[in-house]
Amino acid sequence: GAYTTVTQWWTGTWVVCGDEVLDGNKRSGFLAVVDLPRHVPVPLELAVNIHPGETDDRRLLLDHGWRLVDPAVVAGTTDGFRAYVQGSRGEFSVAKPVYVRTRPGWVSDRTICYLASGRPCVVEDTGAAAHLPASGGLRFFRTPAEAADALCGVGADYPAAARAARTLAEEVFATRVVLPQLLRAVGLG
Repeated sequence: GAYTTVTQWWTGTWVVCGDEVLDGNKRSGFLAVVDLPRHVPVPLELAVNIHPGETDDRRLLLDHGWRLVDPAVVAGTTDGFRAYVQGSRGEFSVAKPVYVRTRPGWVSDRTICYLASGRPCVVEDTGAAAHLPASGGLRFFRTPAEAADALCGVGADYPAAARAARTLAEEVFATRVVLPQLLRAVGLG
C-alpha cells in the first residue's frame, strides 16, 4: 500500500505573528517536498481537495510521482475514512507552515487515527518530538532528506514500526490516558 494522508490544499488562512505573515495552507508544505516520491521506494498518495481548475499544481504533483485521489470519494464518510486509513501503509504528511514555524508541538487527530490503526506515520516536525516518547511508529522530519530517511527507516522493519505505532496510540493518545490529564488541568480531576 501507499503512504497516504487526507488533507486540505488551501485553507485560506494566514497568521500574523509580529512582523511575519505565516502560511496556514498545506500547499506550500507539500511543494517543499514535491520531489520526495522520486527518492523513496514506496508510493505516496494524497487525498487532497485540489480544485480541478488548479491544473498546474495537479500536474506538478503527478509529474513528480505523487498519486492524487479525491478525498470525498475515498474518505468522505466515517466508514470510508477508516477504511482508507486502515488500507494505507502509513501516513506521510507535511504540517501547515505556521505550525512548523511556531513549533507548538501540534499532532493531527488524523495522525492519531493512523497510529491507532497500527499504521506508522512520518510527519513534519512541529516541536512535538520534544514532548513525546521516541517511537519507531511516529517519525518526524524537517527536511526532504530527513523525510526520505524516515520513510526508508520504517521500511527497514515495517512490522516493528506498525507495532510501535499502535503502542504509542495506546500509551500516549488513548482516552484513558488523555482524559484524566485534561480533567486535572481544568480542575475537575
